[in-house]
Order: sequence, then C-alpha cells, then structure tokens
Amino acid sequence: MIGDNFVYIHVNYNPRMAKSKDEAVVKQANALMKRLDNAGRFGYPVFIVLDKGGKVLHIQDSSFLEEGEGYNKDKVLRFFKNWTPKAVGK
Repeated sequence: MIGDNFVYIHVNYNPRMAKSKDEAVVKQANALMKRLDNAGRFGYPVFIVLDKGGKVLHIQDSSFLEEGEGYNKDKVLRFFKNWTPKAVGK
C-alpha cells in the first residue's frame, strides 16, 4: 500500500533544536516547518501528506491513529487509503 502510492520520508524535527545557538540550525528548522505548513501546531508526531509537487495536502495529528503504545494498524491503513493519489484525484 505505502510503497505503491507514497514516497515515505521520516523527518525528525526537534523543536528544542529550533532554539539552538547555531543560527544556521535555527534557520533550517524554521524553513522546514514553514515548508511543511507549520505542522507542529498539532504536536508531534504528525503525518504529513504532500502531493507529487511537494504541496501539503493534509496534516494528521497522529494521536487519532494511536492505540496503546503504538499505532492501530487498521486506522493507519485507512488513513493511507484515504490519501492515495487515486483517492484525492491526483
């Protein structure tokens, strides 16, 4: 499902690093969050769906997909099915 419809990229953003004394690190972190439509407003972690041009289509608060100490496989699969290129008409 994922391999056939998505390019999966794990971005590890640490909000504490955005307050680094290294100005380049702060600039890069701020640019990334702006590029990803300030996804941190939902907390972390989040799922971000981009179209093939890199435009943010959806940001999903991952807490709605969680169960116990991890993710509910059925909820995550349903989420991905709802955001395939075919499902969104792209």
